Amino acid sequence: VTIVFTADNHLGYTAFGQQPKKREERQQRLRAAFQQATDFAVGQGVDLFIQGGDLFDSTTPDDQDRSFVAARLAQLRQANVRVFALGGTHDTPANMHATTDKEASTAPAPQLSYARLGALTYLAPDTLYLEPIIIDVHGVRVGICGLGVLADQSGDPLARMHVTSDIERAAIPLLLLHAPIEGLAAESSLLD
Repeated sequence: VTIVFTADNHLGYTAFGQQPKKREERQQRLRAAFQQATDFAVGQGVDLFIQGGDLFDSTTPDDQDRSFVAARLAQLRQANVRVFALGGTHDTPANMHATTDKEASTAPAPQLSYARLGALTYLAPDTLYLEPIIIDVHGVRVGICGLGVLADQSGDPLARMHVTSDIERAAIPLLLLHAPIEGLAAESSLLD
């Protein structure tokens, strides 16, 4: 079973006050890096491509980045590479799990559009009971679960998480996590 794993791609990242030329250069570098990952996956004929959160830098990426990702996902699909994506703190709306239309005031996570089209399997963040997705890869059962955190979430998400017993059917169980490093808040810097 072969896997390409990438995370924190932050497509669409813009620094406050950055000049337009510098901003566009940075965005092109981010896209080129993601394309290198997808090209490598296709070139190596891997089985799984996993994006571990923060594919986009915001919950509302622009059309250029959305189209770019759609083309890369089409490339992977054509090469029969299965794609799994996890929500990150930057690209998942805070009210992702709203139960009414009134609560759902923001757009859904951008990865959901690709999941609805069958281009990837989206592992939504902040779930209490993780249902593994069991797939067959060359006769090997692989179980994949994913857990992310929401931007305004506090506490240890692992403390209340439960993986269903279905994971025991997998020869290779994978738990994907996207979370900030303990002790670092979104406002703090690594120097603190």
